[in-house]
Amino acid sequence: MKLLKDPMEDFIPKGETKFVILGTMASYVAREVNGIKINEPFYYHDGRNRFWGVLSLLLSGEIIKFTNIDTKKAFLDSKGVALANLVSQVEVEDSVDSSVDEVLFNAFEKERLKFKVISEPMRKLLKEKPVFFSCYKKKEIVSLLEGYKVFNQISEVNYVDRIIFLHSPTRRGYQYVADKWRESIMASHPEILR
Repeated sequence: MKLLKDPMEDFIPKGETKFVILGTMASYVAREVNGIKINEPFYYHDGRNRFWGVLSLLLSGEIIKFTNIDTKKAFLDSKGVALANLVSQVEVEDSVDSSVDEVLFNAFEKERLKFKVISEPMRKLLKEKPVFFSCYKKKEIVSLLEGYKVFNQISEVNYVDRIIFLHSPTRRGYQYVADKWRESIMASHPEILR
């Protein structure tokens, strides 16, 4: 067995937070660039991940080629976007491809998964701001969200029900996914894109 840990802390913008995007857990490629471990891991950091291109297209109208983590953080600060992952660590078998969410779902069922302890500032944001999840809605993701809620004693009754699930940024082209995100956001929280 091997233990995988998500080393990233919640990202909360320095100014006003307009919304929160939740994810499950950083994959190996988010903690590496071209197979080389980096000192400061960050969300969706692998160059092949479309998250940053989709988010920048959605919020600025162009695909920004971020050159480093500082430019990503500055963008999030300027747009008021907070990021957080649900899972702190997971225990998996040595042979398992640990970059897929099914690994997390299986570990959760076998009680081999630990959730992150929510910070008080993030707890407040999850209660007060629009919350989006960075992939399709499916029962396993909902189960993880419920587990996170119970673990962190989130008292808001409809916490999971009010989360808006976004089209996965790992499939399709930037414009297609950005358009899907725009549709979801305009239907639920149009003030974010004004």
